[in-house]
Amino acid sequence: MGDFKMGSKTVMSQSGTSNPTWGANVPTGTIIQTVSGERTTTATCDAGSTNSDPGSDWVDVLSVNITPSSGTKCMIMIDAIVGTSGASGYALVRVLRDSTQLNKIDGRTYGWESLAAPDTETSTPYSRIIYDTHGANGSTQVTYKIQLGRQNASYDVFIGRSYSGSDNTYSSSRSTTMTIMEIAG
Repeated sequence: MGDFKMGSKTVMSQSGTSNPTWGANVPTGTIIQTVSGERTTTATCDAGSTNSDPGSDWVDVLSVNITPSSGTKCMIMIDAIVGTSGASGYALVRVLRDSTQLNKIDGRTYGWESLAAPDTETSTPYSRIIYDTHGANGSTQVTYKIQLGRQNASYDVFIGRSYSGSDNTYSSSRSTTMTIMEIAG
């Protein structure tokens, strides 16, 4: 097929029978690649208390790798449920690119979501979209990661199920997903 050009700019290329690939001049906003991950088991934070940043007791919930091109951005979409109890303190959830916490406001010490249930047997939805300028150069893999922590050292917190872990109508469980779309910038 060869190259598809707009003016003098190569937008898409193909060689022989291989699949077409985006060229160096893909239009801004184009989705270049999508990767995703799913965790189908519960993650539990049952150690320490994470009232400091960075806490030493964060639990890795789900990691997804991508090798983005230079000059692009990544949109990270997360969907999960968090199990905590009104009596147990807060569940803490944060998202990292490699070791850097995302969406932390400049000048602030803490930059994670604190989730607390209004009752003793609930699961709290956790959905998040983050638009990240990754800084990778096209040959460097980037790892995005969801982590779980707890505010109260006396009570465990969970991702993927309610606090009680019961299998009934008000105490649900479901998988945790993360989808990353690389977008031309």
